[in-house]
Amino acid sequence: MPSDNELRTAIACSRCAKAKQVPCTRCKQKRVHCESRATRRYASQSNGSFSSSKDFVNHTFVNKPFSVRQQRSEELLTWDNPPDATSPHRHSPIDPWITNSLDQNTVNGNDALPVSADDTIESFVIRDPLKQSPRREDVTNGAEYILPMEGLDYTQDHSDYFLPQSPSRSVAPSALNVTQTANGIIDVDSLDFHSTTLDTGLPTVRPAPPPKPGLTVKHVVPESTAIISAQEHWSCFTCNPASKEPCPETASAHIDGLIEALKTQDVWDSLDIQQAESDLSMSRAVSTGPVVRNVRDKLLEYTKQLLRNAMEARLPRSPTRTPDEAELESIYNSTEQIVLPPPHVLRYFLRAFVCVSEPFYSTIPAGVLSPESILNEGTVHSQLLVLLMLAQGAMTNPSVEARLLSSGLTEICRIALNQVMEREVFIIRVDTGFLCNALHYLNLASWGGDKSHMDVAIGQRGIYMSMLQMSGILEPREDVVAKSGGAWDVEKLWRAWKEEEIRRRLVYSWVNVDQEVSMFYDTTPLLSVGNLRLAMPSADVLWQSTSAADWWSLYESGDHITQPPTLNDLFKQFMDDGLLNSARDIPASHLRLLLHPLQGLCSHLGQYLTIFSTNYAATPSSRLIATCTSRTRLDDVRSLLRQWWMLYTRSAVVSSPDPAVSTALVMYHLISLGTLLCVSEVEALLRQDPVSEPFRQHFNLRIRLVESAEEIYFHCGQVLRLLCLLKRSARPIWWPAALYRVALMSFMTSAARAGSLFGPASPGPSKGDNVLSINTAPPEDPAIGRFLKLREGIPTITKRDGAVASVDMPETVIEYCIDVLDEDLTTRMAEGIRNRLVRLMQRWMFSDHQDQDDIDTNDYYGLTF
Repeated sequence: MPSDNELRTAIACSRCAKAKQVPCTRCKQKRVHCESRATRRYASQSNGSFSSSKDFVNHTFVNKPFSVRQQRSEELLTWDNPPDATSPHRHSPIDPWITNSLDQNTVNGNDALPVSADDTIESFVIRDPLKQSPRREDVTNGAEYILPMEGLDYTQDHSDYFLPQSPSRSVAPSALNVTQTANGIIDVDSLDFHSTTLDTGLPTVRPAPPPKPGLTVKHVVPESTAIISAQEHWSCFTCNPASKEPCPETASAHIDGLIEALKTQDVWDSLDIQQAESDLSMSRAVSTGPVVRNVRDKLLEYTKQLLRNAMEARLPRSPTRTPDEAELESIYNSTEQIVLPPPHVLRYFLRAFVCVSEPFYSTIPAGVLSPESILNEGTVHSQLLVLLMLAQGAMTNPSVEARLLSSGLTEICRIALNQVMEREVFIIRVDTGFLCNALHYLNLASWGGDKSHMDVAIGQRGIYMSMLQMSGILEPREDVVAKSGGAWDVEKLWRAWKEEEIRRRLVYSWVNVDQEVSMFYDTTPLLSVGNLRLAMPSADVLWQSTSAADWWSLYESGDHITQPPTLNDLFKQFMDDGLLNSARDIPASHLRLLLHPLQGLCSHLGQYLTIFSTNYAATPSSRLIATCTSRTRLDDVRSLLRQWWMLYTRSAVVSSPDPAVSTALVMYHLISLGTLLCVSEVEALLRQDPVSEPFRQHFNLRIRLVESAEEIYFHCGQVLRLLCLLKRSARPIWWPAALYRVALMSFMTSAARAGSLFGPASPGPSKGDNVLSINTAPPEDPAIGRFLKLREGIPTITKRDGAVASVDMPETVIEYCIDVLDEDLTTRMAEGIRNRLVRLMQRWMFSDHQDQDDIDTNDYYGLTF
């Protein structure tokens, strides 16, 4: 009888997609080794006997196709229910992020092999519903194996084996090395899938190898070498390998730059204040008072004092040596020469601070930011607060002088905060002034783009959060109006109400900052919703009242007599579906705060599941049960997110142009993305060598990406749409970090769908194609619903110039994000993230391990899973 090899017909070699003989002409021309590839067409083994279990596995899984089942309902975001842990056929998930299951069978009573294809691979893959189920054929030892489905061609023309003809999915194997663990579970990550391709059932638009012209690393503001080099050493946003050079120290450069920027007022003449202010998206509810002469003089003296402290801290010290008089005199002379910018420039920086901070962290009462009133408070924190406001406003201006001023003020304010914390630690615990300064410093340092400031901010974040909780400010307090009992006059009542409202808004501004840092730094939130028992902020119309009479009139006429609920109580109602059944309208600030505990749940579960997402060989069964339980909890989070979306659509703020509402929606979409994919896992993959072998082993990740591709594209597109609709000055300070996450998730999803078969450039979708622009279509668009439920439409990106590009090209969304960042490189954070995305494209488009002329289209992007 002829062997299987004799019955097979030679097909393309492993490096070519069209050759029908080995060695092929292309490999001869390239002078590379031509390796034959195992065919997917095979003959049945008539005798049905196998000498060993290994022969059976090779025959059943190596040379036979198997189909992939994807459990998907027509609901927008649906996760499979986990198997019953008490079932005698308890399933063991292949990947904690998707529902895969394997049963255990025994061959010949000895080897525990997954011999029943229906109980193993068929349990986490879907058959093509348009074709009949694969038939099984028994062998002599009682095992079963799958025969190919009739009518489906497994030739090279169907090498894109996911979704060959329809939205259902089927898989044809190539060179599978099946290994089994001691507990009878197949280690799918050990399967070596060579040059496989995922077919989404949609027309494939393939990219061209040449990179985009002019796509290079750039720095719009000339800075010192130390500051530029330090950008390569960020502890976050690590999609590229870390630099092997030591990280330079930047504190001295910031202090020297501040002295240089404050030597004379002439350096500020080049700053076009009128044009800069016209670019600001000012909030009508908040105005900025003038910076009068005495205010500027007080700020100058305080700046000199902080600068001297910072410069003295740089002097070498030892137990036997202290700074001499000459060194101290030199510091004194250098600080005496500085002068603050002109009053109109200082006012512009305060106005810029209002635009970037007040819509998201409302801490300015009565709708007026008056630096004179702040300094007249006479507290130890008032002057530091104004300097932090100036630094945050200057950070949004792209001029050299503004960036030097912002970085220098951030550095000296950091030292001042540390000194105050060490000197008055027992007083600070109840001092809202320090907590307000710490809030602004954390925002300024976290998103300033300097490595030292970012690291210190994240390190001190835990200290600040602990002080916030130990201060007692989170405890419930009696309503001021109810406490007065009607015995206070309106003016006294208003002042007491403002103090209490400042406390509330400060606490819940910390909640928002905690959520943002947790999201973009991939950490867990530090504040627990169970501890947030302070009433949430009142309505903005009361907060913005400019007089006691106006405030009292609004208080009595509206629905403001009842004290707002605490976040703890509101979240309990949300979990019990009480908010959905209530006719009460939910304010935008409450909707945003509800996302904090949801982010906490998603972060905890994501980190737990990521630990067990790559290696199951040594995982005990009890741990697999716990993992499956965690996946069930993640399903609950997705259900809660859908419930949050329903609350939003029923609220009065739906489709509101308010930046705070848009920011809440951006956070909602980012949290939803976090339930589908872990960014840290993507970053770890992208840091590897593009052509390295470990990258080819992440088959589970590829399955997850392909199964969730439509949802990932939807949420990524909505983040892009919302951020681009906002005016540049109205965007949240962390908007470049949101673009970074969207770019990485879209890039990896497109790569998983396209596999490694990248050919010549396609002209793009034609006029007759059903095209869906993911970054311009609103969620209520019927095309979005059809795309998510029925997978109808070709997902595309509408670029800034109006051109349309398919997201099936992995570089499409990254190039779009780079274009958006190029329009607003005002901050060092935006500049650093932009350069990271550029380096990512440069690494993955052309590998250093091979010449550009010899790049095989199958190796383009190195994205062979």
